[in-house]
Amino acid sequence: LQEGSSFAALAMVVDPARQRLFVGSADSTVRIWGWQNTTEIGQIDSTGMNETLAITPNGQFLVTGSSDSEISCVLWEISPGNEFHIKKVREFRGHAQATTCFAISADGSRVFTGDRGGIGILWDTKTGDVVGDRLEQLRGYRLNSAAFSSDASRLLIAADDFQVTTI
Repeated sequence: LQEGSSFAALAMVVDPARQRLFVGSADSTVRIWGWQNTTEIGQIDSTGMNETLAITPNGQFLVTGSSDSEISCVLWEISPGNEFHIKKVREFRGHAQATTCFAISADGSRVFTGDRGGIGILWDTKTGDVVGDRLEQLRGYRLNSAAFSSDASRLLIAADDFQVTTI
């Protein structure tokens, strides 16, 4: 399996339900590969430089994003069949600094975005509204990774403060 880009592959996520690999590149493209036959089955263009990606366990929703504040974070819905079709659902914008991590709840109802300055935002995917207050307790520490618990009752955030914070 070769990524197929002359630019660096920066992030990837696996959709085990549909046996697909999503690879985010520095050329503003996310390429989708079939796991079994190792062929490229689709791509999403103009996504910005993809330093992070997130996908729901059932492969229904994908989150892409970029350090470009104009693109920030995009939620995509992926068709359930064998044919690859993807539809842009919503964009999330609210960070002044580069977005550095995403997490999406298993049911696709919440997306978390974190940035280089230590600000985190929890979003409702249906409305696009911010849920609660912006998380600013890690201000000054780059947010590197985030993950929801399987029941979405907790959010874990890894940051440059040498700790994992639970929200």
